[in-house]
Amino acid sequence: MPFQRFEVYHKENLIYKPPFSREIRRLPDGSKGIVFRGKVYLLFNDIIDISKNSYDIKDCPLISSKQILDKEKFLDEDFDFTNNEYNPKFYFNGLKSDLNAFLYCLEKKKIDYLSAETSSNKKFDYEVKISEESKIEKKLNKKKLIHILFESLETDNTKSFTNEIKFILNQDIDLSIKKKKIQDILNQFPDLLTQDVIIDMFERSNDEIIKENDFNDLKLSIKNFKQELQLKNEEITAYEELFKNKADDEYKYSKISEQSEYILELEKNLNFLHNENNNLKKEKEFFINTDSKKRFLNLISETFTTIFPRIRLVFKSEIVIFEKYKSVLALFKILKKINYKENLRFKKIRTSKNWFEVDQHITTGDDKRGRVYFSPIQNNLVLVVVDFKNNNKDQILKFEKIISSNFDNIK
Repeated sequence: MPFQRFEVYHKENLIYKPPFSREIRRLPDGSKGIVFRGKVYLLFNDIIDISKNSYDIKDCPLISSKQILDKEKFLDEDFDFTNNEYNPKFYFNGLKSDLNAFLYCLEKKKIDYLSAETSSNKKFDYEVKISEESKIEKKLNKKKLIHILFESLETDNTKSFTNEIKFILNQDIDLSIKKKKIQDILNQFPDLLTQDVIIDMFERSNDEIIKENDFNDLKLSIKNFKQELQLKNEEITAYEELFKNKADDEYKYSKISEQSEYILELEKNLNFLHNENNNLKKEKEFFINTDSKKRFLNLISETFTTIFPRIRLVFKSEIVIFEKYKSVLALFKILKKINYKENLRFKKIRTSKNWFEVDQHITTGDDKRGRVYFSPIQNNLVLVVVDFKNNNKDQILKFEKIISSNFDNIK
């Protein structure tokens, strides 16, 4: 069905705002789009930017009713939660913007997720793997996760743009992941709509984000140096012409020497800026493409499920392994003994009924501050906490938290 007349939204006629549209389609990356002049464009807060990429209609199917998340109208079968699995998965139907909003909401609520991707189950669009510890601590179930999903969709995207970026900047996470998350947000907004907000955020943000401004400043500096170098070359040519006719040899040689030294200095500066420019390009590439921590945490979880089937990691052990252990050889030898019930020296943790500490200081690759605590449970399983001892007080606090926790739901 054709649109009604679009009203011009931007003075350069690059952005249009439709009064309404029935041609709502799904882009190849899962985002929402609309048809305009025979092409499909990204739709964000009822705005399209025709200066950006467009897609063929045949590659963008109409959005199905089950992908429209409506708090008042939804079916229970459009969601699933594998509550009986270790590190369960939450399945739902929707669009990419719905997934991003949901993940931001999880992080604000301090709910750890190990992966978020297009679902391998054809009944659903997306699947998010929740950490076992968060499931237990937050008492998560299907109904509660559906509530969090709809809660995440109630915030107006444009109004929350600045707040989302500030939230990520304040997180204590790896720089590459922080940059990737910010870039994901920026990619959702039409350039002309958000350029003032983006500029303001870069000016107020920390050093990692200011590097983007440095990148642009360096490009401008290189351009200015090239122009200055060209002017100096022209000046030398003029001097040479003047010396040929009027100046004596001594004056001529002294001026050429001065200009040559100045040009040499400019060339050194230009080479330095080229190197800085290349380094910033590499950082920007890393900024956009890297999300290694989440992938590696997911890999650690799947690895343990495969090679140590009796072991269930708790208390963010995957994150401790990722951040503190440069070498896992000694750690894996200990875990192998626990999994296969081999001889192992251990001692009971005081004040606990069934928690034990491996009586061995485990090397992390730098020092021997690695620790392992374990507790046998039903179904021949063993709860395992992989820790890094900072000091005695820190270890005592960890013991108290372990002893007071309830792990009855782990299977």
